[in-house]
Amino acid sequence: LEALDWLDKPIDQARIRAAVTAIRMRSDTARPLILHVDDDRDILDVTRAALIEAAVVQGARSLAEAREHIRARTPDLIILDLGLPDGSGLDLLPEIGGEGLGVPVVVYSAQEADAQLVDQVEAVLTKSRTSLTELVRTVRRLCASREKH
Repeated sequence: LEALDWLDKPIDQARIRAAVTAIRMRSDTARPLILHVDDDRDILDVTRAALIEAAVVQGARSLAEAREHIRARTPDLIILDLGLPDGSGLDLLPEIGGEGLGVPVVVYSAQEADAQLVDQVEAVLTKSRTSLTELVRTVRRLCASREKH
């Protein structure tokens, strides 16, 4: 077991809060941050649950929300739906590929992707033909290869 802190009785409430905060921060930073951009709340929830042990998954239901997340903290990987209420997920590609961000992108969409898109992203998965297990496997593989570099 790895001890983070030792607390004597009587318990100092401020010290226990600090220890819990340190554990949370450590567990969040040890796992990659994934931004999942999809307007379907159910898909966001299911994907988050499937990746809970491998990554911290933030959901964004629109381009505007995705941009806010990216400005706050650059994710390690983005899962991107193409059909969003305020535009196409493709509109994010120049923003996340530029400015030195170079964030890997997995397109996971009901819409078919054209051949040009394949060269701009790490993977293109069609929802109707891809299982959640395959999506999780792809994300884990990409996160693992990114950690090695």
